[in-house]
Amino acid sequence: MYKQVWNDGWTFCHENEESQAKMVTLPYDAMIHEKRQPKCINSYNTGYYPGGAYLYSKRFWVAEAKHMVVEFEGVYGITEVFLNKKKMAENVYGYTNFFVCLDENLAIGEENEILVKVDNRIEDVSRWYSGSGIYRDVNLYVSDGDICIPPESLRVTTLSVDEAAKLKIQAVLENKMPAAYEVNVLMQIWHQGELIKEKEERLAVPSNMACDYETEMTIENPCLWDEKNPNLYQAKMTIGQKGEAYKDAAQTTFGIRTLAWSAKEGLLVNGKEVKLRGGCVHHDNGMLGANTNIQTERRRVRKIKEAGFNAIRSAHNPMGKLLLQACDEMGVYVMDETFDVWYAPKGDNYFQYCRYFNEWWKKDTQAMVCKDYNHPSVIMYSIGNEIFETAFDRGIHLAGQMRETIRELDETRPVTCCVNLFMNGMIKEEAAEPDYSTLTPRYGERDYEEEYTSSKEFNIMMNNMKSMVSKEVVSSHIDQVTKGVFSKMDVSGYNYAVERYDIDQTLHPERIILGSETVACDVDKNWKAVLAHKNVIGDFIWTAYDHLGECGIGAVDYEDMSYYKRYPYRTSGTGVIGINGNFTPLAYFTQIVYGLRKDPYLAVEPYDHAGEEKSLCSLKFTNGIHSWDWKGCEGNVAKVFVLCDAKFVELYLNGELLGCKEVADRAFVEFEVAYRAGKLLAKIFDEDGSCIGMDCLETPGEEMAIVLKPEVENKKKGSLIYVPIRVEDEDGNVHNISGQKVWVEVSGAELVALGSEALKSEEDFHGDETCLYQGAAMAIIRVQKDDAPIGIKVSCELCKMVETRI
Repeated sequence: MYKQVWNDGWTFCHENEESQAKMVTLPYDAMIHEKRQPKCINSYNTGYYPGGAYLYSKRFWVAEAKHMVVEFEGVYGITEVFLNKKKMAENVYGYTNFFVCLDENLAIGEENEILVKVDNRIEDVSRWYSGSGIYRDVNLYVSDGDICIPPESLRVTTLSVDEAAKLKIQAVLENKMPAAYEVNVLMQIWHQGELIKEKEERLAVPSNMACDYETEMTIENPCLWDEKNPNLYQAKMTIGQKGEAYKDAAQTTFGIRTLAWSAKEGLLVNGKEVKLRGGCVHHDNGMLGANTNIQTERRRVRKIKEAGFNAIRSAHNPMGKLLLQACDEMGVYVMDETFDVWYAPKGDNYFQYCRYFNEWWKKDTQAMVCKDYNHPSVIMYSIGNEIFETAFDRGIHLAGQMRETIRELDETRPVTCCVNLFMNGMIKEEAAEPDYSTLTPRYGERDYEEEYTSSKEFNIMMNNMKSMVSKEVVSSHIDQVTKGVFSKMDVSGYNYAVERYDIDQTLHPERIILGSETVACDVDKNWKAVLAHKNVIGDFIWTAYDHLGECGIGAVDYEDMSYYKRYPYRTSGTGVIGINGNFTPLAYFTQIVYGLRKDPYLAVEPYDHAGEEKSLCSLKFTNGIHSWDWKGCEGNVAKVFVLCDAKFVELYLNGELLGCKEVADRAFVEFEVAYRAGKLLAKIFDEDGSCIGMDCLETPGEEMAIVLKPEVENKKKGSLIYVPIRVEDEDGNVHNISGQKVWVEVSGAELVALGSEALKSEEDFHGDETCLYQGAAMAIIRVQKDDAPIGIKVSCELCKMVETRI
């Protein structure tokens, strides 16, 4: 079927507020536009953003009878789709793409209306920022004839790449006519705009039936797909009578690559061993909320790859098509994941997906696999994250069923389950499955003060559990409560259980192991463990990119000692990359550990909080930043970390040697330094005493100037331009200032988001002013007309206005 993006011309409103309806361009995440509420039931889970009920509608004219199918790539909330007031479909899982055939109720020669009702009012349904409403693309598939190729039915499989590439191509042909129909099937393979192979065959399609088409094609001298060479091909299929107009067509993008996996050889891509340098990511795009855009996804993938990662784990839901496309294009491996819950809730969140799981899991799993099949970036499926049911017989049996459901559709990729081994060991007995029909939804507000009263003690316990987990996960009890589920998997996913790698070489030599979730600040220790074992195929840190919700679990705070942080916290603080794409010191740490950065990196703990009690965070060994600008803190003593791969380190302040330290078992050393303005310099040395790298920080001069560096991919209508805003001195040193306002004015385009990477703020992302955080902010603008001139003015409380044109 012919596909077109169907994002324009929609109206949006809250339910029962139809008079307030406005025109929007999809995707449109309704949650990011809600007013944050300190006592909303979602609370820290979604960044204090509440849910709601929403209506999306679109009117369209149909001149003649056609076969029409609408695809929703992602709608968060309980969703009902109506055409001309008749209900056509429903969907409950906010991360599954689904298709709605419109034929049955289309009005020919008239205007039609499609209405999408989304109910996300029941709160406490997600453990992270979910978004609400239609937050991914909507596509329309159209076929003029009575015979068609249904969406997602064209599949390409690489059988071998020994000398030439041998491809298996499959599709479904659907005949809606009362008589059999013979068609010519023309199959073409394209690469970089050039037709390199084609094949034509005759096929008879029975009446009122769908039949399978399958053929093989050989590609000489193929350009293989992998992380370093993400070569992509296009398969185009057309059907019809020879000499006449085509009845229908379909096309897909794919990569030629093979996968193999074994405990003896590890993970092989095109016959070569690959170790996964992975990071977990949630689905939101920071200031844009859950909205997706191909430029935003490409930018995110580029940042992740620059930080040293070659793999992403989708946490904890099926990944969107645009993010998969970006991973295909840029060479990043993907572990796509189905669910965060199965039939039992986590905690008392009874209104998560668990209430629909038994009825919907198979359909939603199949939808993920069909979506992923042609994406070469997808190299593994996960059936769940920290599912405690896997400690018991019912869950173990179900894990086997879920794997088989995937393998029935796709035998080319391994299946894993990401198991928190320690938590499986903590579960004493399987809880009875709740009767969800008897539970009353929660709306409105909830008072969390009672939960916070002992938050300091809880925070200490959570962080102390890191050492407790290390001791417990090597026990025989942990082996007993996990070996059942791992026996059903192709790959055993270990969450926070690096300590088992050695012992399981003896206990389970046949097992392929993956560090499916690990602590980011331990990446240096964990990566050594990965490299030490052939059957350990990689490591996925928590997390590669910061995200909205799960407020403050990765933050170090000097006032709020709770584990989950109070309002106005908005983001988790776990990402080694901030929500606007800025690298934290841990991003440079990953570069150093993976051998991609030779110079050291300085991380300075806040001198304005020197000596103060602070909340603990097991995800970080420092909350330092890359700055030597601490006005008013002269004489205060704080820690300075030097992140490096070296034998020893020298640290200088204004030319004076402060100390020399040997780099021992970690990829960093720390110094205690009294603050003085000037120049802080770190030098690193190898075993021979040769200086192999340095990093320097300077106190900014008196000048303060706004610096704008727009990131322009293109200026076509609908494209996004990211505009970093920084306050610098004459030498490019950033002033470490926070809380000062900046104002942004845009002409010739739309300002769609403005904000900073501050973990806590009462601002929304939709005004024309924001506060600086560590000397920086970010504006995102949308182009409204192809190649139109765009003007940007930025002013600040501290310095002169600056203007630039794009």
